[in-house]
Amino acid sequence: MKKRQGITRKIRDGWVNHWETDNSKDNGYISFIKTQDIKSEGSKNRSPDFLNPNQDRNFLSINESLFYLQLLFDGRITWVKEQYPLLPIESAQYAAKMMGERYSTYPYSSNVPIVMTSDFYCGTIIPNKEVIYSIKDEKAFDDEDLKEEYIKNQKIEKAFWISKGVAWHLIRSADIKNDFSTNLEKIVVDLYLNRELSFVFSDWIKYARSQLTKYSDIAFVNLFDDTASRFNVSYDQAISLFQYALWHKKITANLKKPLNYSHTLSDLGIAFND
Repeated sequence: MKKRQGITRKIRDGWVNHWETDNSKDNGYISFIKTQDIKSEGSKNRSPDFLNPNQDRNFLSINESLFYLQLLFDGRITWVKEQYPLLPIESAQYAAKMMGERYSTYPYSSNVPIVMTSDFYCGTIIPNKEVIYSIKDEKAFDDEDLKEEYIKNQKIEKAFWISKGVAWHLIRSADIKNDFSTNLEKIVVDLYLNRELSFVFSDWIKYARSQLTKYSDIAFVNLFDDTASRFNVSYDQAISLFQYALWHKKITANLKKPLNYSHTLSDLGIAFND
């Protein structure tokens, strides 16, 4: 756990060296800030890394947790690193100087410059085209005591990454807390299928596709009853098969609307991809 008072340059540089050493090993990404390191305005949490079961993700707010699911679902994103430090510190300080902004120091320290971090540093399907996402709650812009500091840090962060040729985007909570995020929370639990369901999935999706006309105008939930009986799986397992197909885009739906299985196939905007 990183201490919050009496921080010296030696302590700060030790954090940086430790982080660099951890990430030089082939054990998955380790975030610079852990949930236990700092106080957070939001609901911080450690979440399992869905792609690397032995790893945890460190999110400092519900907004970050939800946006991570959006990144995970986005086929244009190839990897995600949260709480990524702006290093070297001198480059961040230079960006602040060019912006005419005062670079922040750790509180109760002898003017020790902080290690700034970005919420999400991501790779894309375009080689050497990384992107940064900075997540901020709406109240940060409404609270006059917080607003000035937030805006200053965003200007420095953006200038730092642009100087390195990396795109920077501000994402506000109003664009995160919506039906899309709620739906992703619902279906991500079926990112993987167990061995039993993996065995029947190919036949299941072929049969489900053949039933498009039948279920276009009746409650889609009936398909789960139908396929549960046909493939000798439970009702919940039938839902898992569908949600797995949805997450992996074998099936598409209008995820900007509530994913209510009592609605019809056409209401949900469901289509099968080739």
